[in-house]
Amino acid sequence: RMDPRLIERAVPLSPEQAEAIGIAAR
Repeated sequence: RMDPRLIERAVPLSPEQAEAIGIAAR
């Protein structure tokens, strides 16, 4: 399970990109 906030902190991406990654990581 990956939290979108964790990904956002791990890689500085735009909020939209971080959200897309978070949904994909789910």
